[in-house]
Amino acid sequence: MRDISMSFSRFPTDPEALFSAAHDAYDNIGIHEKKRNAITDKINKLSQDVPVPIDRLWNLKMQLSDLNDNIRQLSREAEILVNAAIRGLISSSDVENASSALKCANGKAALALNSLAQFDNFLAVSTAYVDFVSALAKAAASAPASLLAISEIIDSFQKLVSLELQETLTEEELKRIRNELAVDCVKIV
Repeated sequence: MRDISMSFSRFPTDPEALFSAAHDAYDNIGIHEKKRNAITDKINKLSQDVPVPIDRLWNLKMQLSDLNDNIRQLSREAEILVNAAIRGLISSSDVENASSALKCANGKAALALNSLAQFDNFLAVSTAYVDFVSALAKAAASAPASLLAISEIIDSFQKLVSLELQETLTEEELKRIRNELAVDCVKIV
């Protein structure tokens, strides 16, 4: 267990380190809460003794007060760390890359939908797009680990779109969009 009290000079800057520090803060909170529960149990038991051991009770209540202060401080630090990590993650280049890849994948979906005249194939790409958006929403909910998942989802989707177009379009139609189709959305940045 490491000390997570932060000073500006030691405050981590990358989101992964911030999430790690927040995790450590929550671990410390859990340890303090166990101690607090144990002290509360002792206070309850001692309160039932006759005569009540005032000195021990007072000492335990002081310990309890200190633990409550520590838990509040750790909670504030954890909240600051998580907020900073999320802000860092949102502004990170990985997110910018994911955003560019998503724009590219959306462009490929539009290209496919505009190129497919047959309703069955149009429906197949539309259904794949709905699945794609659903998978992205699910991956985004699990940030920060979701960035890799997003690139895998984009990669699967663009392969499906390419395959559908290759199976459906004539060689002439395919030649017109081959350059756009060849772009790998995951590696565009």
